[in-house]
Amino acid sequence: MIPIELVFALAAPALLVVAGVAKFRQREKTSKEWMEVAARHGLEPGPTAFTHLPILSGTVGGHAVELRVVRRSSGKSSVSHTVVQTRLSIPVPAGLKVTQDTLLGGLLTAMGGQDIPLADPRLDKHLKVQGRSPQAVKDLLDIGVVRQAMQRFFVHSHYTKVEGRAVIADRRGIQTGASVDEMLASTVALVTAMSEGRERAWDDLAQRHGLERSGTRTVRLSGEREGVTVGIESTGHNTILTVGIHGLDNGVCIHAGDGGFVGDDQILGDRVRITGPASALPKLFGPIQLDALRGELMQVFETWPDTELRDGRLEVTLMGEPFRQVDSILKDYRALAEALQRTVSGT
Repeated sequence: MIPIELVFALAAPALLVVAGVAKFRQREKTSKEWMEVAARHGLEPGPTAFTHLPILSGTVGGHAVELRVVRRSSGKSSVSHTVVQTRLSIPVPAGLKVTQDTLLGGLLTAMGGQDIPLADPRLDKHLKVQGRSPQAVKDLLDIGVVRQAMQRFFVHSHYTKVEGRAVIADRRGIQTGASVDEMLASTVALVTAMSEGRERAWDDLAQRHGLERSGTRTVRLSGEREGVTVGIESTGHNTILTVGIHGLDNGVCIHAGDGGFVGDDQILGDRVRITGPASALPKLFGPIQLDALRGELMQVFETWPDTELRDGRLEVTLMGEPFRQVDSILKDYRALAEALQRTVSGT
């Protein structure tokens, strides 16, 4: 009888060979499937990663994408993850970061960490949202098409995120076939929705207020109605809104605060400060004129306390691109500007 130790000694090399052949064939199969992905989406293979799979890159749906495999530590071992990455070409709110709300993230939020609420309760429950200007972040992410795209995008692993302009989908394991196709599709769908959503929001704003739009990265809206000129300029990092009043004395200044020409007014005295040339103020803000202006002055300088009227125009600077806030401010500014214009013209 052949000793059992000898049987194992003779079989071990053969088993190693079989395992090696199986591993080689699986690697070949995976490589072939990745090249099929490249062919389907028009991607080019680049340097080969440690997994012997190439980094695929190219343009999908008008957006530059990159597909690769990375290794992530998991305890004492490491695990392969498939990653699809692209970048937004539009300006985004400063400090924007959207991740899946993990247990650790929930604990940090409970301890006072930032988590900006979203309009969609399903997204708000599962995502952690951060940014320096919460209103600007909400106005971008709460756009309908963006909300729909985020629901599809954030089904991948918890490493999936939007950070600044980077949009990164991540799935555990080396993905192939339909799984990779879906990763690419959901990533491209999100950057497309965020880009088109921003464009649509500016176009809708311009249409509602009868303004002409120009520019893409830096957006400019302008127009004139009833002696009131409107100008909006947004770089993505901040938005400057101005409304000018024809014929208004450039020396007149108004801002939130107390004192000034209307300091004795029971309603406006401690809320709105008006200063300027002694010759101009009684005509513009006398008792009769003030009665016609009081409501509009309160609405603007109480609701939007960063507003200033200086050099014949109302102006405010906002962080990011808070579309809804711009819409509301513009309505209030126009109402005050038109009321002031009537006072200036004596009508």
